[in-house]
Amino acid sequence: MTHDIVIGALGSLLAAFVIAVFARTKAATILFGSAYTLARRLQKEGITKFIFSRDDYPSTLRSYLSQAKHSIDVVSVSLTHKEDEGELTGLFRQRLAQDSNFLIRISLLAPRSMAAELASTSLNIDLADLRGEIQRMLGKLSQLKESLQADQQRRLHILVHESLPMGSAILLDASSISGTIQVETKLHRAPRTESFGFEVKGPGPFYGRQYATWNVLLRESRPVRTEDFT
Repeated sequence: MTHDIVIGALGSLLAAFVIAVFARTKAATILFGSAYTLARRLQKEGITKFIFSRDDYPSTLRSYLSQAKHSIDVVSVSLTHKEDEGELTGLFRQRLAQDSNFLIRISLLAPRSMAAELASTSLNIDLADLRGEIQRMLGKLSQLKESLQADQQRRLHILVHESLPMGSAILLDASSISGTIQVETKLHRAPRTESFGFEVKGPGPFYGRQYATWNVLLRESRPVRTEDFT
């Protein structure tokens, strides 16, 4: 078995060397075919990861968000099933206190919206249970905001959206030309662990389109109200 592992590793190194040598040449396309063409296209578009299921995430959500230097934006259904991975509210508190310019925007699905009814069907979750998840998380985030100093409160935006986007998104240090965006979507009526997604880094046209559209959704979101979580 060790022999196979060594041979496999050497094969991977050789493949990487050959691709580097033949990069951007017709010979590479002839040798590696469509796989090479696809790899080059993904690289050009800024795709750095493709996630086939929840098991493919290399770290917890808290660890992933900790990479942000100056801003975090999250668009999610409820965030509840992820929050347990790393006490996200604690991370948000820490970052807002450490850096007086750090900005956080969190937009969850409005629990009493028609979109929530549609999401419960697609996620195969009872509507009352889904609403409860969203309301509990909105309540936690609202409590967090109330406990912060005035300047920190202004840099934490808790929002809700009443539309049903194609998935969830995390934007780290995102601007129109640079940053990291991770998009995740889910299979209809499948377990949440069977989600899939990708990560894209700017600059680039594909990144730019992702940044623009997710920011449209964030701008369309409204501030959370007490009746959203009580």
